[in-house]
Amino acid sequence: MSRPILPAIDPSCIFSYHIRWITPRDIPAVVAIESASFSRPWTEADFRRALRHRDTITMVATSPKDDALLGFVVYRLSAKELEILNLAVGPAHRRKQVGSALMGKLYYKLGSHRRERLMVDVRESNTLAQVFFRACGMKCVSVVRGMYEAGDGDGERAEDGYRFEGRAG
Repeated sequence: MSRPILPAIDPSCIFSYHIRWITPRDIPAVVAIESASFSRPWTEADFRRALRHRDTITMVATSPKDDALLGFVVYRLSAKELEILNLAVGPAHRRKQVGSALMGKLYYKLGSHRRERLMVDVRESNTLAQVFFRACGMKCVSVVRGMYEAGDGDGERAEDGYRFEGRAG
């Protein structure tokens, strides 16, 4: 008897897109998606720095038709968990299960790497991400006060973060 890889989403979405490791030539497209997705985006230098860490992996989702880059996920491996550091889908490809396919791949890796849980921290103001991660079977397990720094002297207060956790099947 097989168990679902991703609790709330049809596992077949994993096979709707080609998901592979990032290559250096993907970085400009990843940075463009990042910039279109976040008010405080990672820079090209941030992505290159992540690539240099042995325990940090970046995967991209591409179109099976033309290999166009649609989204990406950056995650860190530790002894008992996979921690999502960054996940984004290009604006034109949202709500087409690209993010779900990336999450499905992570849930698959969770089991295949014998890790216990998938973790992600989300800004309090990022309600779309909160809804997405809940739809992917994750639960908010804690609130971290002041997790995200305030803006650059613009009167903004530090922002709380929500820690989400998911477990395979």
